[in-house]
Amino acid sequence: MKKRLLLIYALAATIQVWASAIILKPGQSHSISFNEIEPSLEKRTIVEFTARFERPQKIGGEWFMKISLNQKVIGNEIFPPGSQVMRLVNREAVSFHGSGLDYTKGGIWNVVSYPTDEPIEAIYVPEDYNSLYRYALDLTDSLTKGENELLITNNAPTPGKNEKSHVPFLLHIGEIKVYTKDVTELSNPIERSFDSIRSYPNMALAVGGGEQSIDAVNFPPRSGWKRAIRFRARLAYGGSGHASDLQIIVNDQMVSSETSDRQSRLLNRGLNYLGSAATTLNDQGRLTVMHGSKWGLPADKSNSAETRQVNWYYLDCDDLLKDIDNKLTFRNLAQYDYFVKRRGFKDGNPFLLVHQLELGYVPDACTTLSPARQIETRQFVDSSTEKKCEDYTLTIAPDGGLQIQTGIQKYFVESFFSYPEGGANGFFCAGAEKIKTENSWQGTVGTTNDGFKIDFSGKFYKITRTVKCNPQTIRVSDCIENISGAPLGMRTGINVFLDTRAENIRKNGSPLYQQMLSSHNNPNANSSIFWAFKDNGLGLALEDDLLRLQCSYQATPFMGKVETAHLGFDAGKKYILEWGLYMTPSTDYFDFVNAVRRAWLVNLTTIPGPMLWWDSFDGELFQIRAKNYGADSAVGWTWFNAAQNPDDDFTIDKAMESFIEWKNNNRKFVPDCKYLLQFQTTFSWRNREGKPDPLADSAIVDQDGNHPVYARARVGANPKSTYEGGELGQYHVYRYPMIGNRYYEYIMEVAKKAMDAGFSGMYFDTPNNSAMHYGRFTYDRWDGYTVDLDDKGNIIRKYGDCCLLSAGARYNIYKYIVERNGIVILNSPPLIKRLQQMEGPVVRFSEGDRVDRLAQMHFTTPVMLGQHGPHGKALYGRRETWKTEEDLMDDMIWKIQNGILYYPYYVPRKTHENPHEWPTRDMFPSTILDIHAGWIRAKERIITVNSGKFRWDEPVDQVTCRSYGINGRMVSEKVIKPESDGQFMVTVPSHGMSILIR
Repeated sequence: MKKRLLLIYALAATIQVWASAIILKPGQSHSISFNEIEPSLEKRTIVEFTARFERPQKIGGEWFMKISLNQKVIGNEIFPPGSQVMRLVNREAVSFHGSGLDYTKGGIWNVVSYPTDEPIEAIYVPEDYNSLYRYALDLTDSLTKGENELLITNNAPTPGKNEKSHVPFLLHIGEIKVYTKDVTELSNPIERSFDSIRSYPNMALAVGGGEQSIDAVNFPPRSGWKRAIRFRARLAYGGSGHASDLQIIVNDQMVSSETSDRQSRLLNRGLNYLGSAATTLNDQGRLTVMHGSKWGLPADKSNSAETRQVNWYYLDCDDLLKDIDNKLTFRNLAQYDYFVKRRGFKDGNPFLLVHQLELGYVPDACTTLSPARQIETRQFVDSSTEKKCEDYTLTIAPDGGLQIQTGIQKYFVESFFSYPEGGANGFFCAGAEKIKTENSWQGTVGTTNDGFKIDFSGKFYKITRTVKCNPQTIRVSDCIENISGAPLGMRTGINVFLDTRAENIRKNGSPLYQQMLSSHNNPNANSSIFWAFKDNGLGLALEDDLLRLQCSYQATPFMGKVETAHLGFDAGKKYILEWGLYMTPSTDYFDFVNAVRRAWLVNLTTIPGPMLWWDSFDGELFQIRAKNYGADSAVGWTWFNAAQNPDDDFTIDKAMESFIEWKNNNRKFVPDCKYLLQFQTTFSWRNREGKPDPLADSAIVDQDGNHPVYARARVGANPKSTYEGGELGQYHVYRYPMIGNRYYEYIMEVAKKAMDAGFSGMYFDTPNNSAMHYGRFTYDRWDGYTVDLDDKGNIIRKYGDCCLLSAGARYNIYKYIVERNGIVILNSPPLIKRLQQMEGPVVRFSEGDRVDRLAQMHFTTPVMLGQHGPHGKALYGRRETWKTEEDLMDDMIWKIQNGILYYPYYVPRKTHENPHEWPTRDMFPSTILDIHAGWIRAKERIITVNSGKFRWDEPVDQVTCRSYGINGRMVSEKVIKPESDGQFMVTVPSHGMSILIR
């Protein structure tokens, strides 16, 4: 059955087609027809609509929406085949809402399931939050002249013969719009605008200089466009890695990295190959290509916009080409000696494949948007305002920017501060783009014993900047005072420009082009950028609460930018922004991390042994596991509060009875273990439809004035499910504790009763309210600092950051538990300075195994919860299996390789068959001194997966060295003494770990 809406309209620059809401049952279709917009590669035709399955919540995995244009199935990839350029233009994530699942499978589209069209906060990519159900598709490459028909079909299954219950897949299609958009406003403008005029057969170039040429090529210039070549390439070698194996020669000239006007020749990629030290295109005409057995992502890289283009090359060759008789040569320069003489490859293998070679044109307006051409520079200006330190010289530029010279390198640091109606003041260096500053913006620069004091003011605000110069470190604080007499909104940011190309970059602790969250919606606890040069490094760290909570980050080999567009001040209020520059004498990212850790005073906590998850009443088995893993504390699998029902006879004492029974039973077997009460902070308490919420003053309020619902009890749910179990009519909302609200009082009362009942402390899950899917903002109150601005910098919305609002309450709760000699364990890294620097046993860990997840713990207690997953499959993406002792040991090693200690979680089943002691029993307690890639030094011990020499700052006479093998079993234990240089020599077993214990 097909529902058809025919809308033929005249040609126009922007055209809209509106359709009333449509509900499609399985097998039904809906179509619209429209005339082709006047073809133009500089304008793209977009079809936009909303789609949702009316079913229980599921984000990803339901590929049941078929989209056809002119009877051809439309997938999420524009022409040419394998382009890896998304047809969707309204999504940031390269997988379906960051789930790791493809948008399309066999051309059939993934669609979110949810009972209503309300927003769902449990998505993984904050930038896509407003596009949960919305699809905006670039269909330009699939249009035909005249009438085009778009067909949307519900391909979902109908009930099977033996299905007793089946919730039908009802596909809701909302309004449909058709319009055009300038290609420069879309992602991948180079790829979308490429106007192909000629294509060539695929090439397979033999190793050892195999080459192939195309001759007599006529390729005349076009006004307003650049001539370019497009192709994809890889070395057909089943290993991994990359090398500069492909050489290109045009008209007897090697294709250099820059054009004659000093612009990057590479149009669709960054200067460095996936952020590594390798240059994507060098001046010998050699391109770095991927080594792999198939097209697609390298095995060691995450799915990002940059990595998806790993095989593709768009080269601006306009300056090398003639009008007629051009010759292009492609040559395989992979190492012949290595592959043939050493590895024994034969018959020309490994071949370098050059596929889908085409000649075409790219608009000038798009070439300027090339990632490799986005380079800003600054000029050094002599200044009498100077501070010389041992490692660097700092001068203040005439317009207030920081000029730093260390050796032969120069760094330039600028800050800007917007004001209403579209302008910005700031502190800039020579060469900065001129912006609209206030006529009244003026002030003074003075010197202090350790740096500078800069006072500037205008009509709207006053800024007092303090710059403190320490060895290898510059600390900056900007006290901003609102003198406008009214609430003031501000965009502000810090820009760092480098005169030397960085060879490696870490943004938020992760190599570039790794997946990571870092935005106002999902702030990153690793609030830093680090550039590694040939012999040294530079790090930028954001240090105050608001910059860390609000900023987004950009980084390239020549610059870095952090910025917020959400800063607000009430009339007469002040706030101090704080950040630091850290100059390291090495290229090691962890040297920067350790400098920040020392500056932030986060090495004061002694980290106890692992927290064991144990819901069983089998005390003897618990005793064995606690001993083998070195467990210091334990919690059950059930949160104390999240499954509590608001019955009339509910009391905290009554709810705690089963938890006390669990504690007392296990304490008989392991009396020294600390038993903690487990508390889910964000989704506390089951509400019931039609009954008042006793914690209503603590529930998050959305922009429409409603309490967003996280989950409701539903038919067919697992009765043990915290969220969807229970009785129909029960539901969870998002909450946050704040001093003065009922939820704060409730948690404090629970903490007091838990300590009175003999618990050793509390474990808090998701305590921060620092992610969209854990209740990020509330719109019923203003925290005094968080706003949204319009394009001119005027406040359009004031609201509350729940991480900020809850900070005082959380501090008081944790402090109370610690003062009663309890321990606090928290699942998430801190973003509030006061909480980050809490003294006493306050331990944080996080979950996951991606590099970006591990890096979030580098500025706090460096602990990660281990891998887990049912049925022998790992939940997180690095591993495939989760079955054996080797799997568990490998996970421990991976964490140490990233400077992180290990708390086991759901360990593989086979590890229970022959129980033994694991390295975690010797990892703790640990009072961290410094962390490194592959080893961690604490006052009490050194944990390493790297062989080598290790020492403490003070002399140590001897240590006990315990070594563990590939299966996690101890293979040796011995007392060793230092060598003559005071260091201990350690040889780590293959795929193992060694621990030196003082």
